[in-house]
Amino acid sequence: MNIAVTEKNIQGNSGLQPELKTKTGGDLRVPVLLIDKKVIPAYNAEKLNLALADAGYIDEEAKTGMKGNIPE
Repeated sequence: MNIAVTEKNIQGNSGLQPELKTKTGGDLRVPVLLIDKKVIPAYNAEKLNLALADAGYIDEEAKTGMKGNIPE
């Protein structure tokens, strides 16, 4: 699976902090995954799989049958 990724590190870059606050509703905890407009705080495999399926990166069957495993 090829998914474009943009990594942004807010540590030491105070200019990125307002952007993160806007996208997360004020939360600065990291990591945060953004898939389309869905915000996934921390690492939550179930929410990640659902967001990937909703964005069309994995199919519905894979989404419902997965328990924390991201397909390659």
